[in-house]
Amino acid sequence: IRIIENTVLPELKSIREKFRSYRTLLAEAAFKEVEHYASEIFEELTEGKYSGIVLKREIERNREKVKVRVMYQGNEKDISFLSGGELISLGLAFRLALSMFMIKGKVPILILDEPTPFLDEERRKKLVDIMNGYLKRIPQVIVVSHDDELKDAADRVISVEFSGGASKVSIQEW
Repeated sequence: IRIIENTVLPELKSIREKFRSYRTLLAEAAFKEVEHYASEIFEELTEGKYSGIVLKREIERNREKVKVRVMYQGNEKDISFLSGGELISLGLAFRLALSMFMIKGKVPILILDEPTPFLDEERRKKLVDIMNGYLKRIPQVIVVSHDDELKDAADRVISVEFSGGASKVSIQEW
């Protein structure tokens, strides 16, 4: 038993510490990658008004929190600076960024349920551009929307209409 205590246990402790360090490095890399994707998408959604986002880890009451800030004219601004539509765009940028990150881990589907509320016409058009660009990397994207503009990014549109007391389904492919 002494041999195990003196040789094997120290080695196991060393291996455990290496795994902890590796896990921390992986988490930091994932954090930076999501920040990168979200920055690109947010900048595109806002047509360059904001040059990206910054994620900062902070300890508050012994808990780690992530603060989100946006880059505006070279300065970091709190998200309270954003309009309602810009906040929706920021949230959408994060949803898309997380999806982009996760597809690397082979998550083959993204479902967006009504992604356009509070987006003005320009941001809806930008979302179509993003769907035609970034989201083409995801094998299956399902978008549920009442917004006809999103059809421009689709390979197939399934419409459900209520008529004469019944729902009618039609499928368009292009």
